Amino acid sequence: MPAEGQPVPPGFPTLQVEGRDDEGMLLVVLSAGEQAFRLRVPDLPSLMSLAGPQLKPLHDLTDAQLPFVPRTFKPLRVDEPKTAGPYSAALAGPTAQDPTSVLSARGHAFWGAIYSCKGPTPEAQGIEYKSFNEDGALLRLRPPGAKSEVFGVGVFDQAGGEGQVAERPGAASECAAIAFEGAVEQVEAGRGAREALADAVSRANETVRALGVGAITTFAGAIAVRGPDGLEVHGACIGDSRILHFDKDGRLLEASEQHNLGKAIFLGLVEEVPPPLALRFAAVLTRSVGSDTCEPDFFTWKLSPGDRIVVESDGLGDARELEDMPSGVWHSDRCAEEQGRVLQSFHSPGEIVNALIGYALDQMANGFGKPDNVTVGVIQVC
Repeated sequence: MPAEGQPVPPGFPTLQVEGRDDEGMLLVVLSAGEQAFRLRVPDLPSLMSLAGPQLKPLHDLTDAQLPFVPRTFKPLRVDEPKTAGPYSAALAGPTAQDPTSVLSARGHAFWGAIYSCKGPTPEAQGIEYKSFNEDGALLRLRPPGAKSEVFGVGVFDQAGGEGQVAERPGAASECAAIAFEGAVEQVEAGRGAREALADAVSRANETVRALGVGAITTFAGAIAVRGPDGLEVHGACIGDSRILHFDKDGRLLEASEQHNLGKAIFLGLVEEVPPPLALRFAAVLTRSVGSDTCEPDFFTWKLSPGDRIVVESDGLGDARELEDMPSGVWHSDRCAEEQGRVLQSFHSPGEIVNALIGYALDQMANGFGKPDNVTVGVIQVC
């Protein structure tokens, strides 16, 4: 909402309290442009949660700011082992708490990298989300040999406040990472990618439930293959972690859907809540691993040389959530397009991961994105 004493921009949602009804509920009128909605809320804290934080004016990168250079984040070194055999790298659970480098691997057809961090810090960005990281990431490469090349990247985000294992932050996302690695190994052994991903989601759901604390996590897994059908990437997504497909010039070609209540309200799929309130529900997952709503979206996308697949948690995907978007535009969709502008200037997955992490942290420092853990994985077609 606008600051006190400031004029209300045209079309900006406003809340007005009319009084109380016979049951003591606050009667509130939400106005957005020519639309008005009458709501009943129990108390002032509930009303303030509907109002949400003051949104900043729309902010886009300019051509003068490209190539993008992070202001609050110093790019990390990229570790890339030279190995002829299968290689796995995980940042999940204990290994996701204080990683000091971007982890990368390169085959003949694919080149990839991952990184995960706690998010903003008081020293670098002036704010802190948490002192621990509940995200996780996994990278696995099986170089070509007798069989076709397989490259998997997964990102997993344990939902904060939904159950924690004592002294084991990110336990749920770690379970999902282990299950995803198993899926990549199955594809290496010749199993179909969709079947392997479905099995991984099922096993992740079982192991997260077995933690016994009510934890849930997202699941975004992408497996790129070079086989008889050419270059393809197979994916499975649950929750609001996302998989994006860019061409070599940074143009967004395809994107997985997000399973959160805010996006559903924005799309008009929830009649009970007016669309102007969609952003207030963006953190509520409608599907997740560890719950009864563990149904993934599957996809297969054709790949071309130079294409990039970005797998990300909502720490990057929602890096524009605190900006006042034009009517009919969802913040994470605008953010996905801007990520293409960021990555178009870089030539390696490690550089891209560093740039996108820096972009998300700069957005948080500037008040354009919500503070969160941040995890990014990239697969690039060589």
